[in-house]
Amino acid sequence: MALFKSSDIATVKQYLPIKGNFDMNLLLSVINDAEREHIIPALGDTLYTSLEANYQSNSLTPDEQALLPYAHGALAPFLLLYIKDILNVNISNTGFTITVTDEQKPAFEWQVARLERTIARLAFDRVEQLFDFLEKNKATYTSWANSSAYTEFKETFIHTARDFTHIFSRMRGSRQLFVLFKPIMLRVEEEYIEPILGSTLYDTLKQEDKDNTLSADNQKLIPYIQRAVAFQTVLQAIDEMALEITPNALILPYYSERENINASQPADNTQREVMQRYCQRRSEQYRGGLKAYLDMNYTLYPDYPYDDSGESQDLDNTDLKIFMLD
Repeated sequence: MALFKSSDIATVKQYLPIKGNFDMNLLLSVINDAEREHIIPALGDTLYTSLEANYQSNSLTPDEQALLPYAHGALAPFLLLYIKDILNVNISNTGFTITVTDEQKPAFEWQVARLERTIARLAFDRVEQLFDFLEKNKATYTSWANSSAYTEFKETFIHTARDFTHIFSRMRGSRQLFVLFKPIMLRVEEEYIEPILGSTLYDTLKQEDKDNTLSADNQKLIPYIQRAVAFQTVLQAIDEMALEITPNALILPYYSERENINASQPADNTQREVMQRYCQRRSEQYRGGLKAYLDMNYTLYPDYPYDDSGESQDLDNTDLKIFMLD
């Protein structure tokens, strides 16, 4: 059982640029894997179970009917990604073969690679749209708002790729990149933000942000935190993501849009160092701004461990220009 049926090829074609005939059973062969990896973690077990059961029994509620296109839109491209390597290969008792006719032949490798990136972007961006819809309507989808899926959605101070892009434009709204950044963001918040706020104020902000109950005073801290986290995350990701770890080797990602090359020139050391210095400076400036704002307004934050000894926080740049936000 799943969110698509064997008769749903027309529905799938609403969300994917599939031309001509297509065997829906190919997609259904991987649907449980795709849902378990990408859709159930977004919806939460309770909401997914209800949506799936009512879809299969043709008894969707009006609220589920409104939600279903967002789930379908995200699920369809993930299914295609899961079977992409199988589509050009026939698997039978005679082994692995390909079909070539006078009218058709397999796509070039560069075409497949480019299409794969486009479909992956669609899939992850539609998960972002699914989250946007649920967040705007969480009073309706209470099982989601009370689920671990919602807790994970709100576990960092920056919730979406769109929010990250507002701070660091080179994110370009990529949900796929945001997902890769998220473990780094969690560490950055614990290692760089909690020591400034103190554990009590940090935990309070986390809880209020999750519950959408931030006080007016606490809300003023969030822009400093988000900006510091974004730039520190990019700084650390430059080192962590420079090499791709695969089951077979450590590789340097390399791709190109040129039709005869499946690669892209990675940044050289000079470019990396320029970006690293920029992100480090911005991170320090916003962390310094957060501490300066708290020091000037410590009476508003009784849980803030204000230090009136005159000793400044240990930041790398002694000539730090602090960013104070309006």
